Amino acid sequence: MTDSWVRTNVLPQLKGVKATHTSYDDFLKAVGDCWMENKTDATMLVHMGFVVEAYLFRELVRVGAIGVWDAPYTYIELAERLEVAGFSPDSCDCYIAKYDIEKPVCEGGTHNSTYDALVALKVYKHLQKNK
Repeated sequence: MTDSWVRTNVLPQLKGVKATHTSYDDFLKAVGDCWMENKTDATMLVHMGFVVEAYLFRELVRVGAIGVWDAPYTYIELAERLEVAGFSPDSCDCYIAKYDIEKPVCEGGTHNSTYDALVALKVYKHLQKNK
């Protein structure tokens, strides 16, 4: 399930990252199980969530990993907060660089979902602390 943008921008970041599931649907079921186990009292932080997380939750419903009412009703969109703070809303990297925030250590970089999630959390916490 790739297009030219994914092949150019995402797949190179995933070199060295081991596959954890044998199929896309198995992966979705595992994500759905994790969400269902942890969603109570959880706040979802997203960055560019309309592009990624909205699709992910539609896919989770499609494979029956969650019900139609199990997706988050509200979430925190980091892109909006970056823009309000005077930064480009589509990247956390400029914010990380400006404030010399330590990048997470993980295989790959931008567009590796683990890296992106950890960076987004660091940026969000820094923005909250420095309101």
